[in-house]
Amino acid sequence: MSEFSRPGTSEPGGDEGDDAQLSSMIETTGQLELDERGHWDFHGGSSGAVFLQQMREQFDGLLGNDTKAPFLPRLPPRPPTFAQLESPRSTAESPFEGGLPNTLDLPEREVALNLCSNALDCACALLRILHTPSFYEMFDRIYDTPPENFGDEENRFLPLLYSILALGSMFMDHPGSHKGQDVSYKEGIDQGLKYFTAARQMMEITDCRDMPSLQTILFMILFLQSSANLSTCYSYIGIALRSALRMGLHRNLTYSFNPIERETRRRAFWIIRKMDTYVSALLGFPKMLNDEDVDQELPVEVDDEYITRDAILPMPPGKLSIFAASNAHTKLMFILAKVIRDVYPLKSAEQCMPGSERPTYVVSHAKIQAIEYDLQAWLEKLPMGLRPGGDAPEDVVRVQQLLRMAYAHVQMMLYRPFLHYVSSRPPARGSKPVDERSYACAAACVSVSRNIVHITAEMQRRGFLIGAYWFTMYTTFFAILSLAFFVLENPGKPGAEEIMENASVGRDTLKALARKSMAADRCSQSLTVLFEQLRLRL
Repeated sequence: MSEFSRPGTSEPGGDEGDDAQLSSMIETTGQLELDERGHWDFHGGSSGAVFLQQMREQFDGLLGNDTKAPFLPRLPPRPPTFAQLESPRSTAESPFEGGLPNTLDLPEREVALNLCSNALDCACALLRILHTPSFYEMFDRIYDTPPENFGDEENRFLPLLYSILALGSMFMDHPGSHKGQDVSYKEGIDQGLKYFTAARQMMEITDCRDMPSLQTILFMILFLQSSANLSTCYSYIGIALRSALRMGLHRNLTYSFNPIERETRRRAFWIIRKMDTYVSALLGFPKMLNDEDVDQELPVEVDDEYITRDAILPMPPGKLSIFAASNAHTKLMFILAKVIRDVYPLKSAEQCMPGSERPTYVVSHAKIQAIEYDLQAWLEKLPMGLRPGGDAPEDVVRVQQLLRMAYAHVQMMLYRPFLHYVSSRPPARGSKPVDERSYACAAACVSVSRNIVHITAEMQRRGFLIGAYWFTMYTTFFAILSLAFFVLENPGKPGAEEIMENASVGRDTLKALARKSMAADRCSQSLTVLFEQLRLRL
């Protein structure tokens, strides 16, 4: 398997005028649900919920009777402790009324340092929010200064620290390992929730207009993602984006910012932009901000130790900045946005698939080709230091693997609507035979899905797969479903047995993380039902 799998439906230099129309398996209308409490939930065409519904119909009951995605986006009834996460309500009182700032919930200094390292180095490997030296300078002030002597800076920083501790609690393989305990994800969430609540109670989330407060919201969003609370996470992203607009972060302003201020503004904006693109794609929602409204520059590719309040210093020759990975990830999200626009269009020619009265998308193959070329160009521009292979520090290897997974996820989103063309079953009466382009898209989806399972298994083998990497669990789950679909639709076909083995490896990888990850736990439960039924069917 190559470092970055590159299945495609055409070769560069092919027929640029190719305008064949491919029918998607995804409905144009999306999916609208009303629950027993009278709450509406809409999922657009690119969402995992819509794809899962299509898979349930294709699998004809093999996924069990639960009609909801295993962890997308509405969760099963939660314990009372989660009630406070259901919406980003504003606090009624000033954060600091009624006494001294809350430092009582802070852990011991060494524990806090470990949690901060988990959050900043692991959880934020591709989402570099802070200027790290400035953060640890304030960290020391919090632990060295009595609360009664806190000033405005310390008071604004304290909720940020708590939100980082919350996220760090989700990214410990064993959140209580310093006590020699093996702690489940439920206990990890409880630990993180305590810090999340402390941060939430200290700030007015609906009136966020300073950088520490905005950074706090971003870490809250990452905590919600890591605990598989995607619906609430989406609401917080909306607040973060509106706050960023009020602060002018979307504009490249000529203001007297020092280098640290300028770079943290850029980082915050582009991370919000990535969150909006990614989570909106997962839920099938439109982006909240148009590209035409943005002229902010990407962060400079210089590590924090070379950025001071006075200047940005040159990095040593040959040294690769970790921000090269962050910017590469941002550019990959640009391509994902193009996938959503062109492959899951809101307004498009429609047609009904044979045997169905529901309208589905029709997508131009030329647009698929154009995105394939974009992905190829992205890969060619990726620095060699960010490609897997050779000896590299742990933090670099981590971002290499995460970039591989993000690249594969964009590919899967590109090809997934055409998975149904991989079926070897006789076409329905009156339908056209499957042409080469359609089958190539379906085959590419299967190839990408196999690569995703390979990446996940390799990350686990090398110790880089952590249950709180929610998007990795999500991507792997749908890759396994795609592989299982191929096997079900092609019984006895050469290669089907090997593909089934790939799907089983993916299932076993998620199962191994079930105790450490809510997402992996729920996925494993769904896959257990599927694989039991598949064995009986094949």
